[in-house]
Amino acid sequence: MKTAFILLLIVSPLLFIALTTRVFGFTVVSTLVASVVGELFAFGLFFFYNHWKAQALLAGREPGAVAYLPTVNLSARIIAWLTVCAFGALIGLIVLFARYVYSRAQSA
Repeated sequence: MKTAFILLLIVSPLLFIALTTRVFGFTVVSTLVASVVGELFAFGLFFFYNHWKAQALLAGREPGAVAYLPTVNLSARIIAWLTVCAFGALIGLIVLFARYVYSRAQSA
């Protein structure tokens, strides 16, 4: 499951970037926004999947166990969301840098 989550966190921003660049081209703002939105989408999708699986376990529809962890305070949640947004922006910057290198190599 962790591998699927990691792939989702990488593939989702790239998919959002691909869809956005078809409409707006490789502009900096649209690429970065698409990357962060894709990252937040992946994080939200993973959150709802975990919630759905936990509800299925608690209802007895699937075998397994649910570990109850202490609740996280607001500052830790904000830091987690900002970290996810920063990771999304980093993926967008890597894509923009690769596009810059590709366009320079193509024109040379």
